[in-house]
Amino acid sequence: MRNARVREAQKARAKPLGEFEQRLLVYAELVYAVALRLTHNSDDAKSLAQQTLERAWWARTDLERQPNLKPWLLETLRNLFIRENLAASLTLDSGRAVPSR
Repeated sequence: MRNARVREAQKARAKPLGEFEQRLLVYAELVYAVALRLTHNSDDAKSLAQQTLERAWWARTDLERQPNLKPWLLETLRNLFIRENLAASLTLDSGRAVPSR
């Protein structure tokens, strides 16, 4: 499955994938699998994985120097998941945010 994604990405671009892109794609399936385990929903998992990989792309200048992307990706994924669930669990009650039950 990962090889198919790499080929699709290469076809979509005129030049071959760069080193950072290749490193990022190595973890794309893992990021999706963890997101699916957290969300229990395919669409939510795809969205969460995409947000995580997008953040990595925008931080690529700093991440290119990191030898291992996996910890950064999984921590970012976890933080995004927590942030989304925290926001979803809060409701407005008399003008202040309180956890819903």
